[in-house]
Amino acid sequence: MDYNIEDTKTHVRKQFSNTNVEKTHMHFMSIDNLFPDDFYKYVMTLELTEAQRLAHDILCDEHIVKTLYKKFVDAELRSDVIRSVYAFWQRSGAGYSLKPHVDSYPRVFTVIVNLADSNEHPDIGTAMYSVDDQIKQYTTNAVAPYVMNSASVIAPNDHTWHGVNLIEKPVDRKSIVVVFSAQEWNDDQIHYSEWKS
Repeated sequence: MDYNIEDTKTHVRKQFSNTNVEKTHMHFMSIDNLFPDDFYKYVMTLELTEAQRLAHDILCDEHIVKTLYKKFVDAELRSDVIRSVYAFWQRSGAGYSLKPHVDSYPRVFTVIVNLADSNEHPDIGTAMYSVDDQIKQYTTNAVAPYVMNSASVIAPNDHTWHGVNLIEKPVDRKSIVVVFSAQEWNDDQIHYSEWKS
C-alpha cells in the first residue's frame, strides 16, 4: 500500500487533540479512529513486528508529546521531559488476564494501540481499577474498549492501576504498546523493543 506518512501523522495528531481525558478515579484517554481507515486495514495485514515499527514511527512525534502534556495537565506526571520512545507488541487469547498493576518509572505515558479484528469484544480492553489498599481488593471502574482502530492512553503514577480482566472468549487479542520514557533508552530497560528513538 502506498501511504503518506505525514498525512497519517496529521490524522493521528488530530485524534489525540480531539479526544478528552476521562477523569474517573484516574486520568486516561480512549481514542477512536486512531489511524485513517485504509491505513488501519493495511496495518492489520502486517506481521506484528512490522506493525510495531510503524506504530512507533507514527507516535514518536513531538506534536503528540506536546498534546499529551496539555491533555494530562491535571494528572500527576512523573516528568516534564520525554527522552526516549519505544514499542513492543502483545498477543493473547482465552484464559489470559493481566493482573492490576502500575507501570513503573520511567514511563510518563503509555499508549496501547488496539489491533482488533472486529468490534465484537469491547470488554477485553484495558481495564482501569481502584484499589482498597487494606484488603488488596481491586474494582474495575472503566474499560477502554477493545475495538477496531482504537487506542488508550495512561499517564502512569502510583495510583493508575490497570490491567486486562480475564478473557473467557476465544479471541485473538493483539496490541502495540508505545512507551514514552523519562530516561534515555538503555538495553537494561524491560520489554523487548527493537524500536526506539
